[in-house]
Amino acid sequence: MISTCSIATYAYTDYMSDAPGSKSHSGGKAVGAYLRKLRESRGLSVAEIAEKLGSEPSQIWRIEKWRSDTRSSLVFKFIALVRGSAEDVFLLMNNPNATEEDGERLADLRLQLEN
Repeated sequence: MISTCSIATYAYTDYMSDAPGSKSHSGGKAVGAYLRKLRESRGLSVAEIAEKLGSEPSQIWRIEKWRSDTRSSLVFKFIALVRGSAEDVFLLMNNPNATEEDGERLADLRLQLEN
């Protein structure tokens, strides 16, 4: 049986940008955009996420901007808190052509699956 998460992941691969010169060419930046979009859609502030994760708001900002290395456990807690998908993050991270726009579009698909 294929999970809903898998369906979103496979469906989304057709929409990922791979055009040279696309803005924000980085799988990490796409992940940050994905998490930020989900956080904002859930009505959560950076400060609220940081408090729930036992972290500082600056650390959450760095994750969303993909500005520094961080513990994977913190990233996975962030994913769970905003009800994202580790499969989505894996897809974005493993596509060097994934853009911030791709991350946002994948978050939109994730949100649509909930409705």
